[in-house]
Amino acid sequence: MISRSEYLNRLVFQRRSNGGKGTFPKIQLHNFPVGSEIFEIAVKFCYGWKVDLTASNIAPVHCAARFLEMSNYLEQGNLISKTEAFISFVLL
Repeated sequence: MISRSEYLNRLVFQRRSNGGKGTFPKIQLHNFPVGSEIFEIAVKFCYGWKVDLTASNIAPVHCAARFLEMSNYLEQGNLISKTEAFISFVLL
């Protein structure tokens, strides 16, 4: 996920640079703005699984993408741009 999320990327590398043990530091997102179902959509997106964006989930998915900083800066076609395209072309 760190290849698509600037937020998680930053957290992982901060932990490693501060002497965090192991190759996979434990990360807890206490202030994640939406629920675990939406986080699962973001995870699936990161790992290349097909995700269904719908009118009922687009707002929380977009919030999750913003929180996780999933912009095109790290990878073209990242989740923020996908949700913005959905809103522009499907909902408007």
